Amino acid sequence: MGLDFFIVEFGVFIGLQVNNWNEARTDRDLIDRYETQLVDNIRSDITDIETGIRTSVRHYCGTLLMTLRQLTRPAKDTTQTMRVYP
Repeated sequence: MGLDFFIVEFGVFIGLQVNNWNEARTDRDLIDRYETQLVDNIRSDITDIETGIRTSVRHYCGTLLMTLRQLTRPAKDTTQTMRVYP
């Protein structure tokens, strides 16, 4: 009877160890999927930020160039306008 008890206990112990091993493997797989998704999301965010920066730089450079062109244009002669409208 003692041997039967030992065999049952050993079987339960092995079953628990296999279960623990499966849970650990499942957890590792889940962690790997989360890590992959996180890296993909960060890469996508970096691309979006870079695109936003490029768009903003183009916009501000265009606005700056337009402003500089307006500032460098010769001033209109306003003396005639002043004579017509006293």
